[in-house]
Amino acid sequence: MRKSTLLAAVAAVFIATPVLAQQQGHAGHGDHGSAPRAQASAATPSGVVTVPADGAMLNGSPQRFSATFPQPMTLRSVTITPQGRAAIQAPVTAAAASRQVSTALPRLAAGNYTLNWTAQGADGQAVNGAVRFMVH
Repeated sequence: MRKSTLLAAVAAVFIATPVLAQQQGHAGHGDHGSAPRAQASAATPSGVVTVPADGAMLNGSPQRFSATFPQPMTLRSVTITPQGRAAIQAPVTAAAASRQVSTALPRLAAGNYTLNWTAQGADGQAVNGAVRFMVH
C-alpha cells in the first residue's frame, strides 16, 4: 500500500510539472495593451542567451533580435519565417566580434515565427540557432 501511495505522489508531480511550466511561460499573456516585452531566454547548453527568447509570447512586434555569447562572435545572418509564409531575411550589418550582437527586425504581424541565426567566432567556426516565438 505504501508503494502505491508513493507512486501516485510521484506521478502527480510529473503530471503537474508541464502545466506549471506552461503557466509560467504565459506570464503576461492577458496584457495585450502593453508594449512588447524583451523576454530573454535562460542560457542554452552552449551558453547563448537570446532576445526574444525561444517560446516567447510577445505583445507586439519585437524591434530587435539580440544574442549574448560566452565569447566574442560576429552575427552573419538572421532569417525570420512566419508560419505558412515565405522567409524574410533581416539585414545584418558588418561589425566587430562582440559577446552581444543584435540586428533590427522588420515589423512583424501577429502570428507564429521561427527566427534562425548564424554567428561566427574568431576561429571561423559557425554557430547556429533557432528561436520560436509568437506575436500577439
